[in-house]
Amino acid sequence: MIKILIADDTKLLCELLESYFQANSNIEVIGSAQNISTLKELLNSTSSDLLLLDYSLPLGGGMAAITWIKTNYPALPILVFSTYNDTETASCALTAGAAGFIAKDSDLTILSDSIQAILQGERNLCRGVQAEPGSALLRLSPREQEVLKLLVCGYTTRLIAETLYISEKTVEAHRAHIKNKIGISSISGLTKFALREGIIDSSF
Repeated sequence: MIKILIADDTKLLCELLESYFQANSNIEVIGSAQNISTLKELLNSTSSDLLLLDYSLPLGGGMAAITWIKTNYPALPILVFSTYNDTETASCALTAGAAGFIAKDSDLTILSDSIQAILQGERNLCRGVQAEPGSALLRLSPREQEVLKLLVCGYTTRLIAETLYISEKTVEAHRAHIKNKIGISSISGLTKFALREGIIDSSF
């Protein structure tokens, strides 16, 4: 049985999802929270396989919540769901560390399948969102995004390899993949892209 937590400010939605999973899948909802404060208490007192997180959860949601959760519970996969099914929101969630993103207007079977896919190891899952042609961030894997962030922060190939515990050859391969996927190779161009996509902030 898969054990999940749900964090959404609509209690009725949490209850409906719990009833659906109980009747139609091997997923068990072991707790729900309507705000970040309650969610932190749940995370401290329970052990779950996955967190289904509303991106707009009150009292501190969004990228900050995802980053905090991944810092304190790095092994816990996060599937973000949101009423905002735009590319920018999905990109922000995945960049912050979520394993996947799904629009709230998706079918319940798609939600269930997404949970299963993430627990089977899929990452950067994005469903219910149509990526705009100019939104290249979703084409990059989480590792490629890490390499990109270090590149624009001035890290050399050797330092990136040491920081991420990979070989310099692997770093160069990631750089080539990034260039092929987004069509940018210069550091100045990559920096502008990283700023636009929220990989780094304007204080950089």
